[in-house]
Parts: sequence; structure tokens; C-alpha cells
Amino acid sequence: MNFKDLGINECIVNVLSKNGISRPTPIQEESISIIKNGSDVIAEAQTGTGKTLAFLLPLFENISTNDNNIQGLILTPTRELAIQITEEAMKLKEAKDINILAAYGGKDISAQLNKLKRNIHLVIATPGRLIDHIMRGTINLKSLKTVVFDEADEMLFMGFKNDIETIMKYIPKKSQVLCFSATMDSSVKKLA
Repeated sequence: MNFKDLGINECIVNVLSKNGISRPTPIQEESISIIKNGSDVIAEAQTGTGKTLAFLLPLFENISTNDNNIQGLILTPTRELAIQITEEAMKLKEAKDINILAAYGGKDISAQLNKLKRNIHLVIATPGRLIDHIMRGTINLKSLKTVVFDEADEMLFMGFKNDIETIMKYIPKKSQVLCFSATMDSSVKKLA
């Protein structure tokens, strides 16, 4: 199976190819089509198995550049992971010019505020910084199509449960929910 078989457009496949990625990993094979079709997903896969592209590729496919609202949100427990995911998303941006905002602590908030004046399609954030933006009224999630909880287990262990519950109040009920995690216990399933 290849990425085209999974419904990934040729421009994105070419960017993957340029970055030395020619075949999907098992987690990508199993989840990409399901995510593209709008289903909720809970996926357990070890670190280094390609989880990031498993959710980024269908997100890129499903985001419309004609809709100038935030359509995708990726929540991650650490700024390091937010930076890593943003780097991967920026590579894919070469194929589809969607506007991406990385919002995490330790990064100048005024630069984030300036970027938010432009039309953002995808936000990659840590929970605390996202709540900060929501409370300031600088991020509006009313048009959100998909929310991804990356390392969902870590978020619960690191005490983000209350933050996640706060954020969920601002996410439309009909949004697609994707939980990716290296381990999957009952608390992650409950979050999902």
C-alpha cells in the first residue's frame, strides 16, 4: 500500500517523497482513511512509528484553504512536541498552503497574536497557552472540524485534565476527535 492508495493527493505524496518517506507505516495505513472519512479515532502506537503523519496527512487533506477559520487543532503536552509537530506540518505546507499557528509557552505571545490576525487554519498548541488565547478572545474554535490529542496519556499524567475539560467547552460537539497515544489506559479512553 502507498500514500496514494490512502487518498493522499499527489502534491503531498511528492513532499513526503522529497523527505525520504515513500511507504506508510502500519499506524498510518490503519488510521489515515478512517480519519479522512471523518470518524473519531483512538490509536495506540509507540513513539517513532509515524503517529504524527498519521494525523497530519488527513488533517491537511480535510482542511479547506477557502475557509478562513481554524479547522484543525492539535493539542500536545509539551512545547518540545508542539515544535516537532509544527516542523512536520511546515514541510507539508509546501504542498498545501495552509496557515499554521504554533502556540506554546515560552514563545512570544505578541508574535502569536499578530499571526492570529491572519487567517489560521491549523493550531498546534499546549493546553495552557491555548486556554490563554481562548480567554483573550484571540482564538475562536467555533468552526473547528478536528481536534487531535497527541500523547493523550501524557496529558492526563501531567495534570492537564482540568485544562482539557475547559478546552472541550469551546470545541463544537460535532468535531472529530482523534486520540493518539503510546499507551492507552482507561483514563485516556474516558477522555476520548
